[in-house]
Amino acid sequence: MAEDDPGMCSEARDSVEGPGRATSAALVPGLACIALAALTVAVFGPVAGHEFVDLDDYEYVVENPAVRGGLTQAAVRWAFTSVGYMSNWHPLTWLSHQLDVELFGLLPGPHHMVSLGLHVAAALLLLLTLAKAGGRLGPALFAAALFAIHPLHVESVAWVAERKDVLSTLIGFGAVGAYVAWARRPGPRRYLACTALLALGLLAKPMLVTVPFLLLLLDYWPLGRWGSGPGRRGTVRLILEKAPLFALAAASGVVTMIAQSRGGALEGQTFLPLASRLANASLSYLGYLEKTVWPSRLAVYYPHPGPTISLAPAALAAALLLTVTALSFGLRRRRPYLLAGWLWYAGSLAPVSGIVQVGGQAMADRYTYLPLVGIFLALGWELLAGGRRRPLRIAAATLCVALAAPVARAQVRIWRDSETLFTHALAVTGDNWQAYYCRGNARAAQGRSTEAESDYRRALQLGAPLAGIPGSLGASLIAQGRNTEALSYLDDAVRRNPADYLVQNNLGIALRRLQRPEEAAAHFQEASRLRPDLAGPRYNLALIYREQRRFADSEREARAAAALDPAYAPAWEVLATVLRATGRPAEAAAANRQARAAGPVPGGTVQH
Repeated sequence: MAEDDPGMCSEARDSVEGPGRATSAALVPGLACIALAALTVAVFGPVAGHEFVDLDDYEYVVENPAVRGGLTQAAVRWAFTSVGYMSNWHPLTWLSHQLDVELFGLLPGPHHMVSLGLHVAAALLLLLTLAKAGGRLGPALFAAALFAIHPLHVESVAWVAERKDVLSTLIGFGAVGAYVAWARRPGPRRYLACTALLALGLLAKPMLVTVPFLLLLLDYWPLGRWGSGPGRRGTVRLILEKAPLFALAAASGVVTMIAQSRGGALEGQTFLPLASRLANASLSYLGYLEKTVWPSRLAVYYPHPGPTISLAPAALAAALLLTVTALSFGLRRRRPYLLAGWLWYAGSLAPVSGIVQVGGQAMADRYTYLPLVGIFLALGWELLAGGRRRPLRIAAATLCVALAAPVARAQVRIWRDSETLFTHALAVTGDNWQAYYCRGNARAAQGRSTEAESDYRRALQLGAPLAGIPGSLGASLIAQGRNTEALSYLDDAVRRNPADYLVQNNLGIALRRLQRPEEAAAHFQEASRLRPDLAGPRYNLALIYREQRRFADSEREARAAAALDPAYAPAWEVLATVLRATGRPAEAAAANRQARAAGPVPGGTVQH
């Protein structure tokens, strides 16, 4: 085969003769890594000044007692036992958030910068792995650069709650790199490293369940391990040698289904028929490709059309996808990277394609973080792995990266705060109930309860399926002092979902303000039963008992709230007043010091 044939990786390409060439061979990849890291930081640098956004960031970090207390023994235990919290089980991700809080507290900037650091590391590892596997630095650098700065990947990096994306993918690339090393020089240590890294990656996010399949694709190209001949294996043997990896993926899949079922994320299976889910999957596969080529009108949430989805466009999309598959298969001998890259994209996107509907979105930019690597590597090798008109090909590749960078940086700025993010989503998606709801939460956290009320009402008009939205509307009315009016919405929310601890808690607040303490206490107790890990309901009980001069009960609940969340200042404050009322000024002063050390309660949707 010719030297510039992209279908084969040659070890000779990595070798050089003489000390001068050896120095050059080491210097060029180093310079490529520096350039890639600098480009990525230049595009994503603004995240250092970003806030947490009011979509999962508060539930993941700011208002999660198991995270906001830092890296404690109890928090680590919770990370491994919290199956179903936020519809996930990803203990390694929880540990990374806990470590961030331990190091930086709840300042959002450092959390964002850690995510950016992980993303930069992932891009560098992808570059080195592709260069080693494919034997060419140029195409690998192109693919890694597009991975690093494509606008579709902004969501994974600029959203703190998507730490699981950047962390798992970094570890996943490490597993792929270890596998490439093992395939070149088989040995138990390299295989064990690959297996251990995949296990760790799955503990960060189950998206890596497709990695064993991706390794089979790498066996086909560029490693050339399929077929007969020296160093080659039959299909069955290639699958069997990955049995431990497939077992890990299967176990992760089972745990994920359990977690998503407990968290209520699989509710889409009950109201979306299979035909609608298949139609949406076809449109999403094609939609991601369209946004890859022309990344415009990107949004944090794309509403699902539901059972009314049109089947005709979906059938056309499916036909186009099958055509691309057939074409890449037909070109497999001359351009094997096209088939490998296309199947990488199609296969790694399958778990989040919507066939098994998780959540209410039609598609999500973050789902492309790993799958688009296949498209980028196919394009990189097509443009830069030999052929005529090399200067023109290099210019085209450079232009692709140059055009992506400013678009991505503009998209990064959209994530600077909640209101900007969701206002933009409304501008590009229209009647988006989730965007109205989340913008309402952001405005409520800023004390703009009248504007929040307007957003909540619009979300309800659009038929928002979340049972908690009437409860959020009720909370905005409480903030305006309209407690009687709030009761009807909160009662409705409780009827829809009695297991919503936040609605139970807010209903208790309204009843307490309407001088109905016994009823209020019952709802606070129920909220505490539903979420025994939260301090807010226990604090509210402490308030009621203090008002009833049941100081012993108030002290008990205040201490319980402070123990659950030592950074929750209101619990220390009410404890201090109770201690003063019971003649213990020294203990009261100590509680006041704890309150001052804890600082103000962060914003969010929770009423206290």
